[in-house]
Amino acid sequence: MSRGLTIGLLSLVIVLALMYYLVRDQVTPLAGSREASPIQNAVLVKCAANQRVLESAVASFRLAHQGEGPFALRDLVPRHLAALPECPDGGAYVYDREAGAVSCPNGHGIMP
Repeated sequence: MSRGLTIGLLSLVIVLALMYYLVRDQVTPLAGSREASPIQNAVLVKCAANQRVLESAVASFRLAHQGEGPFALRDLVPRHLAALPECPDGGAYVYDREAGAVSCPNGHGIMP
């Protein structure tokens, strides 16, 4: 193999490696991949934020009603919330009155 061909192939490998490292975070992963895309991450963050807002509104409701929680999330509107948020993936949040916890209909949990 000639020296010029070796240098050319080595240069090509280096360029391809650099392109991979620059582009790898920009590409949506294939289905079944463990890594989430930036859009999927945004949905999870928004859903977690919605759940925290709802749980804060439930806590505010309890303070205003001698420790009693609302019977349903709709009881928070309009005094504690302007409107009930929905999961970005669609669906209304589920409220467990006994625990005072809000969960996502799509299984998104609140991130630590």
